[in-house]
Amino acid sequence: MSSQSQLIQIKDFLDTAQSILVLVSPTADLDVLAASSALFLSLEKSGKDVVFASPDLPTNVDGNLAGLDRIKTEVSNKNLIMSFAYNETAVDKVSYHIGEETNRFYLTVQPKKGHQPLNKDSVEVGYVGAEADLIFMVGVHDYESLEHLYVGNEQVFSDATVVAINNFEASVGDVRLNTAENINMSSAVAELVRQAGLEITGDAATNLLFSIEEITDSFRSLSITPELLETAAWLMRKGARRIRRAEAKPQPKSTQVNKKKKSGKDKKKIVVKKKGKLDHQPGLMGKSS
Repeated sequence: MSSQSQLIQIKDFLDTAQSILVLVSPTADLDVLAASSALFLSLEKSGKDVVFASPDLPTNVDGNLAGLDRIKTEVSNKNLIMSFAYNETAVDKVSYHIGEETNRFYLTVQPKKGHQPLNKDSVEVGYVGAEADLIFMVGVHDYESLEHLYVGNEQVFSDATVVAINNFEASVGDVRLNTAENINMSSAVAELVRQAGLEITGDAATNLLFSIEEITDSFRSLSITPELLETAAWLMRKGARRIRRAEAKPQPKSTQVNKKKKSGKDKKKIVVKKKGKLDHQPGLMGKSS
């Protein structure tokens, strides 16, 4: 089971954190995706400002899991920035004003006399500057595997508390929650959500229960513990729905008619076995002279 002291420590961080990142690898398996998406949905339900992200969209997406459509490939969400092609010799003045009635911000770039106005098609709008008090790395081996989510945001990771949730001994993270003693990562995250007092949605509970059922063969596994059954019962009380994978229907066997239909009744062959010579019966043979 997950370390009780670590769960208490994570709960303390959650109590004060407002801006949170939940990060996964693009190659995350079903269990990791179920656990991370459930954690994200629970944090969001609990009123946290949370971003669910991966360097690239996951490849092992399961349609039964809720929340995976919320995964972003960027974490820079702090400052809005607008950029455009700029020629200093062509610009006379840059100004802005805020419409009192429309409550909109207007930026005006005035060209110099005799010069063309800036090309509006070159304008790009986006966000820069990630912000987080707490970062969950679920099933992530190291910072470098997060690619651009980490590169350029190193200071964010340095300033925030990083919680690594893995089923192996992690080499990074301020808190390293090893779930190897749990039956899977989803059961450990269910334990974390429960003990941290987070609000859990029905979809989040369903994700966790689905992953637990997958690993236990719908609770037929001999490795099931009383604690796991208690976790499953808690998830169902929180609105988890049991989902069974659609089983492939057996294809009807193709029947080939090799025999032609016979008209009338089929004739049976009668096999008469000979038992040696026929016995002499009177009247069957001619009279002897």
